Amino acid sequence: MSDKPATTAFQMKYLFLFMLSAISVVAYSQDTIFLRENNIEFKAKVTEVTDEVIKYKKWENLDGPTYNLNISSISKIRYKNGQEDNFSATGTDATNPIVQSASALAPSKINTFPLASGYPKVGLVNVPYWFENGAITELEKADYTRNKQHSGAWGRMWVITVAGIASNIRLPKQDPLQFIIQLDDPKGNPFSICELHLCEVKAQRQFIDTKKGMHGEVKQEAIKLDAKALNDTGLYMLAPAKKLAKGEYIFTITDDSEVYAFSIGK
Repeated sequence: MSDKPATTAFQMKYLFLFMLSAISVVAYSQDTIFLRENNIEFKAKVTEVTDEVIKYKKWENLDGPTYNLNISSISKIRYKNGQEDNFSATGTDATNPIVQSASALAPSKINTFPLASGYPKVGLVNVPYWFENGAITELEKADYTRNKQHSGAWGRMWVITVAGIASNIRLPKQDPLQFIIQLDDPKGNPFSICELHLCEVKAQRQFIDTKKGMHGEVKQEAIKLDAKALNDTGLYMLAPAKKLAKGEYIFTITDDSEVYAFSIGK
């Protein structure tokens, strides 16, 4: 009499347990970073911790760039093995810490109205508005395309092209230049939602979003932004870490796949 059915049942049980174990490993293999402001947390892969910053990669884009966060902006890190590191607030204002994008260290603090004076109500979520003298201005919601082009013998690049050569929203060349954005998720991270890019102007406005060659895919670095939480409902102030030069700029919005454009004048 054959014992094939018993063997098959054993193999299926082993396979099921293996898959369950694999799922558990994936679920708990991320590090979790907890920001001091509003108890914001997000998944990441922490690559380095120093006295001043931590370096990490976004969990949803481990092949992407490495980002830095000021230690004083972080309350704790929970590592994939369950161990936790707790941090005290030093070096910046702990009640309104600065969150840094990409790799600029110690940006200037954003000078703006005190929280007690309030801010204008933002009508749309995940949409950046220019903020000046207590008022907000809508940016140009622009039509765009994302096309693949050749780059050398082996390379490819993805180019975002925005209709027209200039935005009808012209902002002054000033520092600080401030924007307000209301996230749809109160605990969201503004740097995972939007990026700021300078466009090259030819027949239209465009910039290279991603390059792919023999050594993998490289996401082009965005303009570094500083961000500060204005309340506990996901309202953030954004400002370029450095003064913007004359040119055509766009905010790209990840979740909504939208772009919002503006020009910087003389």
